Amino acid sequence: MAALRAKISAAPPQDNEIRIFLVHHHPVQYMDFLQTWDDFSIMQNAEAIQDLLNDFKFDFLIHGHKHYPNFNTQSLNGGLPVAILCAGSFCRTLDTRWNGIVANQFHVITADSRDQSTGCLCGTVKSWAYLASAGWDTSYHTGEAERIRRRGTGIEHEKPFGFYCLPEQLVDLIRQAVEVTLGSKSFISLPEIFAIEPRLKYVPAESLERGLRTFGAGSSYNYISSGNGRYLVKV
Repeated sequence: MAALRAKISAAPPQDNEIRIFLVHHHPVQYMDFLQTWDDFSIMQNAEAIQDLLNDFKFDFLIHGHKHYPNFNTQSLNGGLPVAILCAGSFCRTLDTRWNGIVANQFHVITADSRDQSTGCLCGTVKSWAYLASAGWDTSYHTGEAERIRRRGTGIEHEKPFGFYCLPEQLVDLIRQAVEVTLGSKSFISLPEIFAIEPRLKYVPAESLERGLRTFGAGSSYNYISSGNGRYLVKV
């Protein structure tokens, strides 16, 4: 680790430079309901890597090894969150037990801006999966109710990242945007909310979903998610 730190110190980050850390093994343990054996392949002493990522202001860690794709953010000891992409497989013959759950994937990371208050990189990860019957198509899984079993072809097609706040703050931001936007309308779409409060576009999908449902439960709005989009509907 000392040698790695010395190497990186020789090329300190410049303003707005995007820093990506590439490794093979995974630094965090993911839930995998199909795995029936002990996993000894996780990176040892991964906390030291996370310290390094914080100290040198890395935006992303991308790793392989796990054939099951994943995307989340990790924060260590109050440091800025680091986006972690488990890329899955691109061209592997996958175990047949994963049929209908995951497929070979590729991903495109788009960086739009940096959050002005934290400096966190804001953008999206878009993913595609390969199906023998259709070729490359947008990746998906079947939603919150199936998140544990993750039926589909991998992760959601579009995963935002970059804006992080406490749940109470998130609900308050949603409330403020709704009050400005709704007016006399009986419903409001998610893009309309984003137009008023652009930072919400970069809240991780699971956090935003919880925030919308919490806001709806404590107000006169119902949160509805369907194939036609996501809405807050006035009751």
